[in-house]
Amino acid sequence: MNRTKYLLILIFSFLALSCSINLPRSTNPTATPTNFLTNVLDTTSTPHVVTRTIPPTLLPKTAKEMIQKLLQEPVDCLAPCMWGVTPHTTNIEEAINNYMQFGMNLSFVSEDGSKKYYETNYRLPSGLFILHMITADNGVVTSTRINITTSKNAQPPREWLAYSPEMLIERYGEPSKVDFLLARIRDTNSQPIAWYTMDLFFEKSELIVEYGNSEILYSKDKTICPLLDQYESVTLWFGSESENQPRGGTPLSEATNIQIRDFTELMTGASNDGCFELNVDIFP
Repeated sequence: MNRTKYLLILIFSFLALSCSINLPRSTNPTATPTNFLTNVLDTTSTPHVVTRTIPPTLLPKTAKEMIQKLLQEPVDCLAPCMWGVTPHTTNIEEAINNYMQFGMNLSFVSEDGSKKYYETNYRLPSGLFILHMITADNGVVTSTRINITTSKNAQPPREWLAYSPEMLIERYGEPSKVDFLLARIRDTNSQPIAWYTMDLFFEKSELIVEYGNSEILYSKDKTICPLLDQYESVTLWFGSESENQPRGGTPLSEATNIQIRDFTELMTGASNDGCFELNVDIFP
């Protein structure tokens, strides 16, 4: 057999063998090579397809109304979940998509090893400013933090009612711990002025909330009223691994003449304004 005839037989044999192999064909004329290879290499009976659903972005007016509702009513998911984001369950791409529907861009800020930090913010027409901070480790959210700031004379007051002491206690029960901090800031007409900070810990729910910058005249009026006082900032930590948590202050039993059970009843009682005395003399 001459060399030319041998090569022709070899070529025709190869073509016949190739035609006998039924390679999967895409029915989508725009299918990418990557999708094609995925289908070819899939050995399962049902092709594995990963679909990422991005929720529709709300119109600005609707998004504002939804955010106002989240701040005013206990309609959010239970802690440590916050605005649909749950530590150790939600991945960072899901969190980004979740905020996107409110018109909020969750942006990368910095990283430390496998941890990455993200932020987004929103300002309401009243001037109330919300800053969301999220920590993710290896692509999974590990903790979230919200900081809400407003002016002392904000209107409407307590626009963050869903995160007020009474609402949180109604929802999560008696706090596991309540701490106070107090610091003198200035004198006004020879009257010592101070601001106090109150921290509530809900250990089982992996939630901490801090109410800060409410002024008192501690030389004259030592009474504080958490249900009426207009705090200038409210910060919430969600997740047992939350960073930059409150360092702890003076426990309720030392800072006041009441216990946690009494405090709980004051915050949720219908017949009083939730006021009690702060023992300012024990603070430096």
